Amino acid sequence: MEGSAYRPLDSWIDHDNMVTALMILSRDEKRAFMRMNIESEISFSRSGSNQTYTGQSIDLSASGMRFTTQMPITVGETLAVLVNPGVSITPPLAVTLSVMRVIEDEDGQYDVAGLTQPG
Repeated sequence: MEGSAYRPLDSWIDHDNMVTALMILSRDEKRAFMRMNIESEISFSRSGSNQTYTGQSIDLSASGMRFTTQMPITVGETLAVLVNPGVSITPPLAVTLSVMRVIEDEDGQYDVAGLTQPG
């Protein structure tokens, strides 16, 4: 299949990072990485601040995440996020999140979504 964007699945696999490899979808999907429902406690701070806030993760992909919090967040903010999986065999995940969307619900909770970078 010379000249096409198709690559065998094995060529996508990064054996040092199996989570990413497992999250890759077929080339027919619109998203490059599927979302995984991850309901865990998170803590986060705003860029340049030592103040820590809490929230609840909703989903996570190789390129982004979504969570809820009672703290108002603004689109464009950069957050340092720590996802605590709650089991001792899995270490916490630290990422830098660029906030792309914030929706306030009727209960005053904020649904926050953004793009991640290793933190």
